[in-house]
Amino acid sequence: MAPGSPAEQAAINWRTPPASMPATSPAFPDANVGLRPGDEIARIEGDRTFLKIIDKEVNAKVIVTTADIRQFYENNMKLFQESPEKVLIKAIYLKLSDNASVTEITDLKIKSLKIYDEIKKGALFDMLAMKYKEIQGEFEKGMMIPVLDNRIFTLKEGEVSEPVWTKEGVYILKAVKIIKPSYKPVDAVREQIHEKIYEQKREGKFNEWMKWLWEKSSINIRQ
Repeated sequence: MAPGSPAEQAAINWRTPPASMPATSPAFPDANVGLRPGDEIARIEGDRTFLKIIDKEVNAKVIVTTADIRQFYENNMKLFQESPEKVLIKAIYLKLSDNASVTEITDLKIKSLKIYDEIKKGALFDMLAMKYKEIQGEFEKGMMIPVLDNRIFTLKEGEVSEPVWTKEGVYILKAVKIIKPSYKPVDAVREQIHEKIYEQKREGKFNEWMKWLWEKSSINIRQ
């Protein structure tokens, strides 16, 4: 906006109530009192002028690029997630009996370590699982109890865990397949992202412009 331009003066005038308009008018919203018949029309016309100025000095200067959209998408991909990461798990489960004695717990520990040792030496997981209780399923993070959940989501695909103890028994886990999360494509959310970035940039531009306008109007008042 050029210094001293009609647009600048109109914007400054919009911020300063005319002599005929009390400071408690709707333009300076404290109370709807003391208005003369022509004041409301003057206020509306002033608002229209101000909106036109905003459109020229703020809105028209907000530019959202393709690079902006791509960067926002990549930095906020969780916002556009369609399905979370999952892990297809097979587990050998050794149940611990209720009120198990120290001897039973010790025996189960030894048994689970022997099975794990066999797997490390090359025994097929599936063959060993057939001898014991096998559990299989796809799991999202948070579906299992914490001790299992934490171990499942640190396994690499094809990796077998050491025995994992719970109060119900022991699990030896194998990550059969890691299913990566899926996301909406950027083209499907382009308008949504554009609107978000536009509002953020517009707010910044508007605040800069209002600061400049306030400083300019203060200079005019002192003069």
